[in-house]
Amino acid sequence: MHRLSILAILLLAPVLVFAQVEPFIDVVGHPHASQVEYLHARGIVEGYGYGLFRPDISINRAEFLKIMMIAVYGDEEYSDEDAQCFQDFTGEEQWFWRHACAAKERGIIDGYPDGTFRGERTVNLAEALKIIIDARELRLPVYPDGPPNWYDPYFDIAASKRVFDDFPYDPAHLLTRSEMAVLIVTISPEVTGVGPQPREEEPVVPICGNGIVEADEQCDDGNNEDRDGCSSICIIVPEPVYHAALYLEQRPSGAIDQSEGSNDVTLLEFDVAAGRQDVLLTGLEFTSAVGNMNSAGNYRMLTDVDGDGVMETLVATGTAQGDILAFSDFSILVQDGVFRRIAIVADLADPGTPGTIALGFATQRLQYVTAVGVEDGRDLTGIDTDFAGCGEEICWISVVTDTPRDVTITDRGNLYVTADTVPVRSRQIRAGELSPVLLRVRLRAEAEDILITDMNFSGMSEHVDYLELYRGSSTTPFATARGITCATPATGRACAKTTFTIKQDQEDVILVKGFVRPDTPADVSGDTFALYLTSDIAAPAIEATGVGSDNALHQNDSDAFAEGEIFIGTNVPAVNAVIMSPIHDMAASTIIMIANAHDDADGTPVPLGTATFAAFRFTASSLVSSKNYPVHIRDLIFTVNAENVEIDPMTIALYNPLNANATKACVASGATGEIIVTCSNLENSVIGTTIDQGAYVDLAMRARIVNAQAGAGSSVLQASLNGLGDRTDTGTISWDDGTTTFDWVDITRTLVRSTRYRMD
Repeated sequence: MHRLSILAILLLAPVLVFAQVEPFIDVVGHPHASQVEYLHARGIVEGYGYGLFRPDISINRAEFLKIMMIAVYGDEEYSDEDAQCFQDFTGEEQWFWRHACAAKERGIIDGYPDGTFRGERTVNLAEALKIIIDARELRLPVYPDGPPNWYDPYFDIAASKRVFDDFPYDPAHLLTRSEMAVLIVTISPEVTGVGPQPREEEPVVPICGNGIVEADEQCDDGNNEDRDGCSSICIIVPEPVYHAALYLEQRPSGAIDQSEGSNDVTLLEFDVAAGRQDVLLTGLEFTSAVGNMNSAGNYRMLTDVDGDGVMETLVATGTAQGDILAFSDFSILVQDGVFRRIAIVADLADPGTPGTIALGFATQRLQYVTAVGVEDGRDLTGIDTDFAGCGEEICWISVVTDTPRDVTITDRGNLYVTADTVPVRSRQIRAGELSPVLLRVRLRAEAEDILITDMNFSGMSEHVDYLELYRGSSTTPFATARGITCATPATGRACAKTTFTIKQDQEDVILVKGFVRPDTPADVSGDTFALYLTSDIAAPAIEATGVGSDNALHQNDSDAFAEGEIFIGTNVPAVNAVIMSPIHDMAASTIIMIANAHDDADGTPVPLGTATFAAFRFTASSLVSSKNYPVHIRDLIFTVNAENVEIDPMTIALYNPLNANATKACVASGATGEIIVTCSNLENSVIGTTIDQGAYVDLAMRARIVNAQAGAGSSVLQASLNGLGDRTDTGTISWDDGTTTFDWVDITRTLVRSTRYRMD
């Protein structure tokens, strides 16, 4: 039965209908209830049926965009021409396609670079702000040198509207359904909506005796008789005061796990309302339904004064004796017909005893609720618990209980920080651009949610301006690490203040990239560095706080016990170990690709006589500074597989197809089988092995093939470059950027083959 209906029956009071739209039952009392119901009343959000809105589940891009489009443009905002405007809009039309296409037509969204919309992805704060602000056509701030991040103009507008009073300053923050409502209403509360809209009521002409207090009426009890406190002309007259009544209903709440030492843990919540007159609630008793009272302390009673669902006002502190918790010497004003929420909270013992604690009303006690009427000063007697009666003629207090909330006390939270299982390879980093991933770190929370407050990296090159930190697959950094952010600045150290939480018993991966200043390409060339998280507890790599316990985690004390600590480089309680990236090189320019450049297809018959049997294309990185830093190829070592094929080793040469007459002789290890071909001092040759930034050079190999099929069986001829893409595997290629000579290339392929000739 609905609480208002129960109260009406118990207190003989009329039930009033306050709105045309029935509120969502799971939003009542929610911190974002007003924003959700604002959109609900205007037909912008509908919920999931059965009166549910599910305010705290995540909202994806499709849901968010459709709601926003309806809020701004109303029913008419559909795309009539195209419902398949994104690459992933295929098959049967989905409910959000036309809204998305309308938004694309208006320039509100562009989708991803591959042409997809990806409506199933949870929308983050940066995306949501861009969509709303662009739809509202709000003027973006202008930055003389451009914004440091694409989302900065939108965050600046959001800050001016005090969005961050309710949201973390985190572009990657994933929105819930209720947060969506807060964001839309905060940015611009003027919404279009659909269907009939709320309107101002016409002036009411009072009708005495209709049971509704209207206009200047002081009362209206539904009749025109005197002698009942309301006269026949609907004004209040001195009459007998009716005895006060009180109704309490325990709110359902699920079981939770909380670490020892957790503060402000809600053990029980209930709603209370008065009838016939206002009531002062003066005493409450509770019992330990599970466990014992010693598992917690600092028992407090809080109430919600302003009706926002937050228990912010301390009413009383409780005294525990045995299994009874009593609150006395307080008074809470409970108004006639108005529900007020009350919570019992406590701090879990530290160190505590693992187990479970739960509170319930002390229904075994004769008067576990005490109260007094405000107008008549009479005590309320007789408690009807769960409609079982009270043994008296009239029960003036009615209590409805629910299953107690089990709070399981766990050990204090711990954080384990290890190198990610996905390896990171050495990289060649250029000045003027954001690097690839330099380090991957995995964080795991144990026993409670862990808030990461500081991440501090060592080993950073002086030429790296800052580090960007990313969570998982996110393309938006959640934090930036700089030297000046460190509490105690030190050479090679970069620090970031963070506000992200690792959920209990879950893992999160942090990716680290670096930006090298663009003004010194030649200066940075040849510099090497490796990032690491130190094992030194005197200069912590990570600092964190337990969300439930609200206590800072200790640095590892190097024993085999997890006691609310941060462990670096180990996934179990043990001594810290350094987490280090591979060594990275800096260069003014780099080779970013090596590929087959021969026109002949694989399977072409082995040629005979002088022939070009291999060709490779070398591509240099693009220009990012004002000066060109070309790549010079110096040495190449090829592996030639001449299976059942004989080559004249004295005729092997390398040339640039742009000038086929200029060749560079190479040295071959043999005439058949696996032949190692060494082409040295190419930078001083006439063939041209210099590659401007953003350009490429093709180099081809030719020789006189003496015998295309030296014996019985198949013949194979193919040249390759082996051992690429690994800083520790050198000897295949040597090149320079005009300043430093490198003996490896930063590409994803370890082997590049040219055309494979075959003859059976």
